[in-house]
Amino acid sequence: MSILQNLKRRPAQTSRSVRRTSLVLVAVLALYALLAAVGAVDGAYLGQGAVVLIAAFGAYGLNLITGYAGLASIGNAGFMAIGGIIGWSVLESTGSFELALLLGGVAGLVSGGIVGAIALRWHGFYLVLATLAVQAIVVFVLQEIQLAPGSEYLAGFTFGPMTFFGVDLFDDTTWTVLLAVLLAVVVLLIAGLVDGRFGRAWMAIRENERAADVCGINVVWMKILTFAIGSAIIAFGGVLAAAYAGSMSYESFTLEVSTSFVAMIIVGGLGSMAGPLLGALVVRLIPYVIQSNGNTEVGRALNDINGGTGLPFLQTILYCAIVLAFLVFEPMGLANLGNRLRGLLARRRRPGGGDSGGGDPGGGPPVPEPPRNDPEPVGAERSRA
Repeated sequence: MSILQNLKRRPAQTSRSVRRTSLVLVAVLALYALLAAVGAVDGAYLGQGAVVLIAAFGAYGLNLITGYAGLASIGNAGFMAIGGIIGWSVLESTGSFELALLLGGVAGLVSGGIVGAIALRWHGFYLVLATLAVQAIVVFVLQEIQLAPGSEYLAGFTFGPMTFFGVDLFDDTTWTVLLAVLLAVVVLLIAGLVDGRFGRAWMAIRENERAADVCGINVVWMKILTFAIGSAIIAFGGVLAAAYAGSMSYESFTLEVSTSFVAMIIVGGLGSMAGPLLGALVVRLIPYVIQSNGNTEVGRALNDINGGTGLPFLQTILYCAIVLAFLVFEPMGLANLGNRLRGLLARRRRPGGGDSGGGDPGGGPPVPEPPRNDPEPVGAERSRA
């Protein structure tokens, strides 16, 4: 079985687990927004927190496509670019950031539905190439617009002052509160979809597409719907990313951005509610941790490697090593560590816990063998007589 097939096959979360996890995530996001609003979070960490929250939008959209429906996609930066450019256009023409967010998400919904309809007959590696081709086309068109002769956008598409329902978005505090609230809404939306008939249909398609079709599930429609909703969330995050940065350029939507979202859902846990946020936290904080230690003795020594460019190489090596480590040792990601811990504690609480000889793998007293009912040899009854 290939790595892609192995990643797509995940045990489904129960309805109770989905609801509980989503409520915990919403509570954590609300607490973080409250702490940011009252100034309890240092300003140096607010910017990094905003970057993590923005990345989580793309990770949640991809997790819906790949983690729950089992459809491979790697053209996520293309959908971010679609959302970003549509959001910029709407903001330039109307000045409404709310409308820019809405229409940016709608653009992702429509483009994702089109891609899903086109790629219905493709699976696995071919579907990956199809989504990658979509990203290449979108970035190429954006590049031609930006670098056209006489273009006024050579430095990028700049976002002007923005307000969200009357609140000025002028610093990291207001951005953090807005991002946390919007991400909480997305989490609740995804939880509602996954916990309903759509989620059950997606997971049935993920496990066995033919069996799902036999059971009466409209596989074609569900695939299109999955791509559409997931791409809408990714495009929505693209509007937020471009607006938070203040400008966008075709150079921002690279293959590295797309693969980083794949890394997030692998590290966090495919097909889980908490996985995308946990993965975004780990993947986006790697560059920050490395750069923040660049002025230490160890950091300077590492940076001197390869002619003073050692830290970027270290970042890439560490990034890849973490992804490979999770693929090998914990394919279900960080979201499964809680289940492992609960299982370990449950085994230790059992009487006679431990892996003693003759016991079961989870510990406990040895299980006696059942009595053997071997048939008597032919003629044994006659000899007793």
